[in-house]
Amino acid sequence: MVFLSAVSLLRAQNADDSRYKLAVYVTVTGIQDEQSVKNIKAIAQGTASNALIGSGKYEMIERSGEFLQQIEAEQKYQMSGDVRDDQISQIGASYGAQKVCVVGITISGSYLYVAARIVDVVTKTSSESGEADNDSYSSVAKIRPTVSEAISQILVEDNYHTSNGIISITSKTSANADKEFSVSGVTFKMVFVKGGTFQMGNPSGDKDEKPVHSVTLSDFYIGEFEVTQALWQEIMSTTVYQQRDKANTSWSMRGVGADYPIYYVNHSEAKEFCRRLNQRLRGQLPSGYSFALPTETEWEYAARGGGKSYAYTYSGSNYLSDVGWYSEVSNESTHPVGSKKANELGLYDMSGNVSEWCEDWHGTYSLSSQTNPTGPSSGLFRMLRGGSWDDGESECRVSCRNGNTPEGRNNYYGFRLALVRR
Repeated sequence: MVFLSAVSLLRAQNADDSRYKLAVYVTVTGIQDEQSVKNIKAIAQGTASNALIGSGKYEMIERSGEFLQQIEAEQKYQMSGDVRDDQISQIGASYGAQKVCVVGITISGSYLYVAARIVDVVTKTSSESGEADNDSYSSVAKIRPTVSEAISQILVEDNYHTSNGIISITSKTSANADKEFSVSGVTFKMVFVKGGTFQMGNPSGDKDEKPVHSVTLSDFYIGEFEVTQALWQEIMSTTVYQQRDKANTSWSMRGVGADYPIYYVNHSEAKEFCRRLNQRLRGQLPSGYSFALPTETEWEYAARGGGKSYAYTYSGSNYLSDVGWYSEVSNESTHPVGSKKANELGLYDMSGNVSEWCEDWHGTYSLSSQTNPTGPSSGLFRMLRGGSWDDGESECRVSCRNGNTPEGRNNYYGFRLALVRR
C-alpha cells in the first residue's frame, strides 16, 4: 500500500472580515504506482483548494515545505494513514495555521471513498466531532463531492486494472496523452489539459480582473514552452533580427538562439503562424483539433495549473523568481525556454520571459458563469498574458491582463500554441 500526503497553506476570510490561515492536508491510500498516486493527489489538492476558494472565504497563501516534511515524518513514525487532530493542530500552529482541512482518499477494487474534515487548531477539534463551527461543516460539504467526482473521472479516463483489491493506474489513454510534433527536426510538445471549472479573476487584483466569475472549459492542449525562434524560423522563414527590423532597425535584441522565445511578433503574425503550422502538420493532428492561439480563459486556466492547481499567485509558485524571468532577475533579456521551474501541469515560462498573445479581444468581466468563452466579437486591443522579462511582479501574476493593438510589436511580445477544437 502506498501512502502520500501534501500540504498547502490557505487563508480564509469570513463574514466579519477576520482571516484564518488554513492548511490543506491530502492523503492517498490503495494505489501501488507512485506516479498515479502523485496524479491523484494533485487532482485532489487542486479540487479541494478550488472548492475552498470558490466558497468566497478562502485564498491561497504560500505552501510550507517544512510543514509538509513534519507531517510526513509524523505519518511515517506512526505507520498509519492519518495523523491525530491534536498532532495536526500542533504542527499547524507552529506554522501559523488556524485550521487544517484533512482530505483522505481510499481506493480499493472499484470502491472510492473520500473523507474530509476541518480541524480547528485552537480547540483541536474537527468538523466531524460536532464541535466545529458552521463554516467548517459548509466547507466539508463542498469538498467531499467535488473531490470524489474529480478522482472518479480520472480513474474512468485513465487505463487501470485491479489486482487483489488494489488499483494500479498504468498509463494515460491516447485521448488525453501529451502530443509531440516535429517540423524538419524542430520538436515541440503540446501538454494535455483536462477541462474543468475554475474561478477566473482576482478579487484583490486590478479593476479589469474583477469580478471573479466561474468558467467551465473543455479539454485542450497547450504548448509546453513558448514558441521558440527555431520553430518560428522553420514555419515563417524569418529570423528574430528580421522581426526586429519590421519594428525599427535601431531597436535592441533581447536574447538570440534556437531555444529562446521568438519576440517582435504581433498578433496577426502569431495567427498566421498557426495557420501555416496547421497546413504543415495536416494529417498528424487529433481529429477535430487545430493549432490556434489560446483563448484568455484557456491561458489562465493552464497558467493556474488546471485541475491540479495549488492556486499560486504566479504560474507554479508564490515566488516568481522560481518560475519566471522578470525585471529583477532577467538582466534585461529573454532566456531559453524551460530554464525555470514548471507549473503544476508541466508548463514553463507562463509567468515572465515574453508576454503571450491570446486569441481574444480585450473585454470586461461579468458575474455570469461561462462555458468555453471566446471574448468579445470585436475591440481595440488583443489580449497579452503572463508578463515578460521587462515587467515587475504584478504584471506576471496569473490573473493580470494586458493588451495591445493587433499590429503591436515589441521585444517582449511572443506567444504560446494551443491545440483545440473550435
